[in-house]
Amino acid sequence: MMMFYEESSNDYGGYGQVPTPTSRREELLSGYEIYRPCTFESLKQFKKVCKTSSAALDCEVSSADGKQYVAFENVTSKNFEDIQKLREASNKTLPAMRILYDRVSEILIVKIIPGSGVFHYVATGLFIARFTRKYPIDSLVGVGATRFEGRDRAKEGDSGYKPITRTSGDAWPSLMVEVGVAGSLNQLRNDARFWLTSGGDTRVVILISINRVAKEVRFERWEDVPRVQPRGPSTPLYNPGMVQSITLEHNVQYAGPALQIPAVKVYDQGGVPPNLGANDFEFTAQDLDSFRTSYWLALQ
Repeated sequence: MMMFYEESSNDYGGYGQVPTPTSRREELLSGYEIYRPCTFESLKQFKKVCKTSSAALDCEVSSADGKQYVAFENVTSKNFEDIQKLREASNKTLPAMRILYDRVSEILIVKIIPGSGVFHYVATGLFIARFTRKYPIDSLVGVGATRFEGRDRAKEGDSGYKPITRTSGDAWPSLMVEVGVAGSLNQLRNDARFWLTSGGDTRVVILISINRVAKEVRFERWEDVPRVQPRGPSTPLYNPGMVQSITLEHNVQYAGPALQIPAVKVYDQGGVPPNLGANDFEFTAQDLDSFRTSYWLALQ
């Protein structure tokens, strides 16, 4: 696919090159594997599409998992504001969701959280609870599912942390957690790329992918990694990449490597607390196995 770029200081990609609206649209939709996006018509239509997608995720667990993400085109900034007001006032008439909005291409990507959200929220809650229980430090601030605004994009994650030294209310998280169902893993990975390339100083993304059929939970840690391909003069030194992958099987005790979250990336330069004691936040094999047993027990 031929791509055309315009030089800009825009936050898209964080590398000083911005795709034109046409190529930007193609990159968004292909990255999220959405080949038949909806054209936004009305709030009523938006609600209907989201509710239909949510019902499909609940009724057809194995075949519909890849449909967790839906997209709407021709969503103006005014439409987006109206959608946000609808979400705030819906009183649970809308399914739970996370959004990514691109103002240039006027595309809204919606991640539908299946059903009651139990698969989703239990995974997020258990991970964050274990993180804070093991490392009860006052130097990080939880951001939850806050929407973060770039100049051209807005996005919500599932949970995250930022150093307390980032005092601005709109300062982005350094660590973000994204949760999704297994059939949407490639789309979930695109979320990781967004956080790492959007200029907001997010340095670590933890993906939690839930296979509801095989009863497996997969963790992936994503960071910026050095490029291995030859570089041109405007090519970035780093690309987002997966640096660790761990799979927890339902009835199999986990005895593999620990999940490492580098403290030097979670904190800003020179900000790692002296009493932290280690370079990494670590989820040991025992921690991960405890997560495995607690997760599936909570869903019984």
